[in-house]
Amino acid sequence: MALPTLATASDLSTLDAASGSPLTSQPHQISQGLFSSQIATLQAIELSEDGSQLILRTDRAVGQVNSGWQQRVTSHRIELSNTQLAPQVMLPDLTDHPGLVSMRVEQADATTVVVQLELVARVQVGTIRQLDGQRLAVPLGGTSTSTPITSEAIAARIADITLPNVAHLRPLIVIDPGHGGSDPGAVGISGLREKDIVFPVAQRVATLLEQQGAQVVLTRQDDRTLDLAPRVQTAERYGADMFISLHANAISMSRPDVNGVETYYYSSSDRQVAEAIQRSLLQATGMRDRGAKSARFYVLVNTSMPSALVEMGFVTGAEDAALLADPEFRELIAYAIARGILDYAQANP
Repeated sequence: MALPTLATASDLSTLDAASGSPLTSQPHQISQGLFSSQIATLQAIELSEDGSQLILRTDRAVGQVNSGWQQRVTSHRIELSNTQLAPQVMLPDLTDHPGLVSMRVEQADATTVVVQLELVARVQVGTIRQLDGQRLAVPLGGTSTSTPITSEAIAARIADITLPNVAHLRPLIVIDPGHGGSDPGAVGISGLREKDIVFPVAQRVATLLEQQGAQVVLTRQDDRTLDLAPRVQTAERYGADMFISLHANAISMSRPDVNGVETYYYSSSDRQVAEAIQRSLLQATGMRDRGAKSARFYVLVNTSMPSALVEMGFVTGAEDAALLADPEFRELIAYAIARGILDYAQANP
């Protein structure tokens, strides 16, 4: 895991270990008698060696801890009363963590610090404990990705996804199902083919976007061979507001341990849409986070509108292949991708 981040804070400031957005719904409170007559200072937040808990380091016991889930089920808020932020606060690097998407730390008022956690769908936050006068432990349950997901759990996750309506914006979005026809793309475990995964997901994403008021064009409507240039030309010809290319990843069949979602962008103007999709996928599916990354893929370099290329898991991965082969889980992926696209469209009219 990478070295921790060193952040500088001042009163009423906000620190981010990864990108995230604050929410405003009232948390369910869990109050603990951790009272101190003096203001505590939050100096650092660390991950335990196995990633199963966060350690909040202060110079003395905090006044009180209130912790609870917010309106979105993957967002958890921790309030530390009688506490202030240190001038410099160490935050952990979350790049390789399987359960934490982002962390936001802010001085909410003169004596209250808020730690906002965005987590993938399977992760639960346990009861916060005062380990000693200078350490609070925040347990993170369910960070393993090895537990099979049931149909009921998938349905519950889909039900938790809210898709923004963009009918007032009418963005034109080109969805590009990668490969097709004589080009199966990557072939993985049990003969799982990339083109058989991305096309139904692309069709479902298109339907969901249209239901929320977007205009959608697919670069291919069936299982046909299509070169890269015509995919770009479709987006340019229609004057698209966004171009999203959908793929499934692969590596050597001898590396079934390599799993996870990653989303690519080319320029800084593309980065926001890639990060929005990546964040939504992680929160909804609980798959491993391989990050939003810059790359020079043809379809990204040669499109003039905000563009992203989504790798929705590894067909060669022991964890991912089983999920990608499941039509119910692909429905969850489609919802997550659609939400990321719509979140970006709404934030960038």
